[in-house]
Formats: sequence, C-alpha cells, structure tokens
Amino acid sequence: MIRDITNNLKTAMEGLVSYPNNSSPTVELERFYLKIGTRYPFLEIEGPYTSIELDSYNVAKSTLEYVLRYYVTYNDENQSIDEITQVTRNVSGDIIKQVKLDTTRGGNAIVTKIAGYGPAFEEMENQLEFYIYVVLEVLARIDAKDPTYLG
Repeated sequence: MIRDITNNLKTAMEGLVSYPNNSSPTVELERFYLKIGTRYPFLEIEGPYTSIELDSYNVAKSTLEYVLRYYVTYNDENQSIDEITQVTRNVSGDIIKQVKLDTTRGGNAIVTKIAGYGPAFEEMENQLEFYIYVVLEVLARIDAKDPTYLG
C-alpha cells in the first residue's frame, strides 16, 4: 500500500516538465548518499515519514509525509543575470500541479495535501546546492497489522 503510493508519486514526478527549458528531471527515491553528478534537473523524493491514528477493526488512518526536493544547476554570481530564486519561481507551482493531477495516488489514498513549499540551500560535497522543496501529506487508510494491504 505505502509502496504503491510512493511509486505513484514517483511516476507523477517523472511526468513533470519545468525549469530549465521545459525539461523533465531525473527522479529518484531517497538514498543514503545523494549523488546528483551532472543529472540536473534532479528531483529527490524523501519519505514517507508516517504518523498513525488507529481506527476500528485494525484500520489505521495514516498520514504519510513526503518531501520533494528539486535541484537545479544555475550560477547567479554575476549580478547582471536574474537570481536563482527568480528563474525557478514557477518550479514549486509546476510540482504542485503535477501532484494535484491525482490526489488519490492511483486510488490508494484518501487525499494528497500540500503542506508547504519554497526555496532552500544545503551543503553538499563542500558546496552549496540550491533546491525547491514541496512538502506533501498523503492521508490513507492502511491495515494496522499489515501496511501492505488496503484497510
């Protein structure tokens, strides 16, 4: 069940077209070591981080939180060009539109909500990496005894 939701989200992101030049990103699930190399744009799906609220008959109403990180390569050190936050201003909207094409994640979830989004930086291999993040909350009913089955 959770795997199906994650796979649906990955497939949806593989259909994303955004910055730069209306290109599609390389999409991967979270890894222990993130190695982007030259695979920009790059979208990493982190999670799910799960919170569970038990209902009756061992069916759990679960919230699965995912963080989508969209990495781009762009050097705005030259002040005569636009800032990276300006040239990527539509990326979070493009990701959200792609997520909202199917809020049930292929019929496996009750609803998918956007919990937050914005630009951020992180240090990776002694250099700063810029990314756009989108936080998703997927509400689903999952069998509390076996999360692989639909509850």
